[in-house]
Amino acid sequence: MTGKEMFGKAKWFSPSSDYSQPIFADTFEAPDFDMAELIICGLGFFKAYINGRSVSSDLFVPAWTDYNHVDRYINGELYKDRFRHSINVLKYDVSLHIKPQNNIIAVLVGPGWYVKYNFGKVKLCFKIDFYKDGKLQGSFYSNDTVKWTKSHITESQIIRHEIQDFNVAPEGFIENLTPDSLSDDRWQKAVEIEAPESDYVFQTTPADKVIRTLSPKLVRDFGDIKVYDVGQNISGRVKIDISGLKAGESALIVYSELINEDGEIDFATHSWGKPQANEFISDGKAKIAAAEFSWFGFRYFSLTSNAKPIVCDVIHADVPVTSGFMSSSYALNWLYDAFINTQLTNMHAGIPSDCPHREGRGYTGDGQLVSGCGLLLFDSKEFYKKWLRDIADCQDETTGHVQYTAPFVQSGGGPGGWGGAIAIVPYNYYLRFGDLSVLKEFFPRMLKYFKYLDDHSENDLVVSDEPWAWCLGDWCTPDEIKIPAPFVNNYFYVKTLEIAIKTAKLIGKEEYIPELSEKLNIKKAATVKHYFNESTGDFADNIQGANAFAVDIGLGDERTFQRMAENYKKLGMYDTGIFGTDIVTRVLFERGQGQLAFDLLTSEKEISFSTQMKKGATTIWEYWTHKKSNNHPMFGAVVKYLFDYLLGIRQKAETAGCKDIIISPVFVNGLDFVSGYITLDTGKLEVTISKNEKKADVTVFVPDGIKATLLDGDKALELKAGTNKYQYKL
Repeated sequence: MTGKEMFGKAKWFSPSSDYSQPIFADTFEAPDFDMAELIICGLGFFKAYINGRSVSSDLFVPAWTDYNHVDRYINGELYKDRFRHSINVLKYDVSLHIKPQNNIIAVLVGPGWYVKYNFGKVKLCFKIDFYKDGKLQGSFYSNDTVKWTKSHITESQIIRHEIQDFNVAPEGFIENLTPDSLSDDRWQKAVEIEAPESDYVFQTTPADKVIRTLSPKLVRDFGDIKVYDVGQNISGRVKIDISGLKAGESALIVYSELINEDGEIDFATHSWGKPQANEFISDGKAKIAAAEFSWFGFRYFSLTSNAKPIVCDVIHADVPVTSGFMSSSYALNWLYDAFINTQLTNMHAGIPSDCPHREGRGYTGDGQLVSGCGLLLFDSKEFYKKWLRDIADCQDETTGHVQYTAPFVQSGGGPGGWGGAIAIVPYNYYLRFGDLSVLKEFFPRMLKYFKYLDDHSENDLVVSDEPWAWCLGDWCTPDEIKIPAPFVNNYFYVKTLEIAIKTAKLIGKEEYIPELSEKLNIKKAATVKHYFNESTGDFADNIQGANAFAVDIGLGDERTFQRMAENYKKLGMYDTGIFGTDIVTRVLFERGQGQLAFDLLTSEKEISFSTQMKKGATTIWEYWTHKKSNNHPMFGAVVKYLFDYLLGIRQKAETAGCKDIIISPVFVNGLDFVSGYITLDTGKLEVTISKNEKKADVTVFVPDGIKATLLDGDKALELKAGTNKYQYKL
């Protein structure tokens, strides 16, 4: 939809200066109505008020997208923009906010990602439609009577810092506005601008909200500064009481994931060692203060002693958790809980980010890797549907190149594990919801992607990417990355070709299958030629999970998997990066080595999840060895296998939509009890297992409308809706 179709006669406005945190306002009268609807977009983020009342509890709207064309310069050269662009628009029922006469609408706009990544100045457009008995009675449009003034926010840089000065605009300024207020000299006429050229869509992805609150605990008092512990790593903000400050005096919050041995704030895991901070400058009046247009990733914070913390707001997308997991393994319980917390704190403004505090970007590698978990364990259909659009938007329409982040920000990655999101995420979405329309939309994009990979291959190995870009294979291995990047990128080429062949069958494009199959065989043959050692059966020296990559795409012989398993039995821990960890774990489960997979997941050696747990982590680290962020979801992709294998809840092969379920648990030593559930269309599907050396008692609750089959060797037992009990002999 175009901007004109979305907003009708409404005009777009910006401030008459480069001020990035303005308040826009206008007055309006209402016709006789029984329903009023506000359609609005403020770029970067906005908060709207009518007659002093906020129209919504939404935060950080509209969702982040590749908003409109902007000249991008990379290494000093103009990067030709050949992307699709989208802008999300919000729609609110404001019937209860509006009076018959003398109404005022005020909109606080902040820079968000829009200004940070140079898409333009902040801007605003809105209209209010009035209905009576379902019929449109009239509309009020943003027009040349819109005015603007400075807000109390003097600086705002998303996930970095925000400064508020209540001497510029006192607390309650917006809430106390009246139509007469706009005659004050502080208000200036807003400047009409051209509507951004983009595809306008109504936002359906859940907005960020304050999901819950936590009470901070004082841990160190340094006199002029106090340090507090929230108890867990979160994304959000601290609300403080600055009632005791004199006019012009400021209070400062500094956020961090760590404190040092002396109890001081340590922000080494934040953005290149730079702190995240809030500063509030008082006007001498009592008030509670909090950030408006930025969230922060933290467990600890310091606060100047002239202010008091009230509460910590946990903020992320309003995406409910629709799963649960509990077992006799403390390590697995921690892993599930840590992943849930990590994923939630990385769901902001409509994207699954890499971290909430360093970069906050929608990395396609990280995102595709955990998309299976994200789709299974959360009510995330609309969230991922929006991110799928971002992935499509960030594909170069000419070359087929898929950027490392969606929306696009120049970042590091590689053509396989990152670019493969163009096939992997839509296919995972299809498997979860059975939505063929997504595959139909993305199939042509998969073909473009393959063309790009071919153009960056030599001897049928993917060996390069854009001239200015990285060309990674795996990432975040415990020590130096040794697994060859072309080997990993060819693995992903094969995996995405397999998805494309399945997609072609599903959507009636069988004519593409011979060409795709031939390409797949060529890529497999090249991988064997360059990396297979016939004397040992290893690929790439069996380093950092290389044999698992090969086995997963049907390469090697019986020695390949055997030597991989023997290596991990001897090692007793992971040696893999973000992709290898996921692949090794799944391949072991799939090929009858569930005990070894469990042993790796619960290992207490150095490179393990238990190391993070023992060091008090409440979110999953970016690196095994704790080099950078404390909050990256990517290694948590393995959590899906707690459900797929230890609980045994798997979708029947060649089906989609989670309506035909197989229950086939893997029993392992060291796990005597496990229970968990996922939520399907008609309710929870729950499995509980208690076992000893001789038997395993399994209880399965099947919701209505779901076909479920329990497997025990050659036995296949059809389960009924409701509670089912079965005993395995071990």
